[in-house]
Amino acid sequence: GDHGAAPWAPAGYYEHAAIAESSGFQTSRQHEGVYWTLNDSGNPPALFAVRGDGSLVAEVAVTGAGNYDWEALAADDDGNLWIGEIGNNSRQRDDLVVFVVPEPDPSPDDEVAGTASYPYPYPGENVDAEGMFLVGGIPHIVSKESDRAVLSRFPELREGEQVVLEAVGELPGARLVTGADISPGR
Repeated sequence: GDHGAAPWAPAGYYEHAAIAESSGFQTSRQHEGVYWTLNDSGNPPALFAVRGDGSLVAEVAVTGAGNYDWEALAADDDGNLWIGEIGNNSRQRDDLVVFVVPEPDPSPDDEVAGTASYPYPYPGENVDAEGMFLVGGIPHIVSKESDRAVLSRFPELREGEQVVLEAVGELPGARLVTGADISPGR
């Protein structure tokens, strides 16, 4: 083929004006051809169901949750979506949290209420983060820094109760990580 061509091409573009800064992305595990995304800070708390080309299926309001700095989205094996309120640009936040909603049926004017929230602080210095994935139902958070990425996880989940994350390891040379996922194949 043409060696001058980029090895990738955009799958599509978001047409929905309300998708201002898509910040997390997750393939639906229940609805074929549907992907979920969410907006970054300062936008209403909502999930957007989109098709592979970016066209909108539905906008679903999330009740009982503010969007101060949503940065990540993950799915578990029990039909839930995990929203990472993990952005911490100032590195001053003491209200970081991951919360859970049942994956909604992507129909217009739907809304979904959070079923669990897991607030947390970091064990050492406060860091910014935009990446999150689940392993065995446990959220792992990847920090966003200029010269490294630190991987932290919840040592346990206690609903509504703040749990100090534990450091898993460091990825030196991983710069400004803005998303993370893990292969189901482990």
